[in-house]
Amino acid sequence: MNGSIERPAEPNAPVKLALSVAEAAKACGLSERMLRSYIARGELKVVRAGRRTLIRPERLDQFLHSLEAGVSS
Repeated sequence: MNGSIERPAEPNAPVKLALSVAEAAKACGLSERMLRSYIARGELKVVRAGRRTLIRPERLDQFLHSLEAGVSS
């Protein structure tokens, strides 16, 4: 991710405000298991909606920058 919300391929498709763990893992190239580990340790902030775990794209971007810098958020 490049610091901005990823735009859908279709021009009229809505922008996703949150990603599932699977979508976030695919977007950043990490495994779901690894992302869930970061979530469990509180290093990646998420939104919980019932049983769903959602990740806001800007949080994922911040988290990836923290990994790049060698510091967890």
